[in-house]
Amino acid sequence: MKSSKNIVVWLLLYRLLIGQRQKLTRPLRIKATFLHVKAVRAARNSVIGLLGFCLLMLFLFTGFMAFHAGLFLVLPGTLAERGRIFMWMGGGYVFAVMLACAFALSQKRWMKMTGADKAVLRALETKSKGMTS
Repeated sequence: MKSSKNIVVWLLLYRLLIGQRQKLTRPLRIKATFLHVKAVRAARNSVIGLLGFCLLMLFLFTGFMAFHAGLFLVLPGTLAERGRIFMWMGGGYVFAVMLACAFALSQKRWMKMTGADKAVLRALETKSKGMTS
């Protein structure tokens, strides 16, 4: 008798939850849609930034080439002397780019700039506090 009563209660509860499922999941679907729209916006902004960066690099490269072609024509001296000057300049550019990449791609610097280092510390503190109590 008790078993059949439990089954009836569970069936009623199941029917009630099925009926309320749409109402219960609606806020989650709205939040998921909102996050999806934000992700699409972030992807679009990334593509716009990448295209802008490529355009900037094109203009910089054009200016770089025009500057060095003019410098090659203006510099006095033999062809070998001009070649040495341009080799040293090229080495300096390579060193500057390597230094800039090391600076820009540093994991420690990115963690600090985004505040992720503090978030990790807070998460570890919370976890250790929770384990001791």
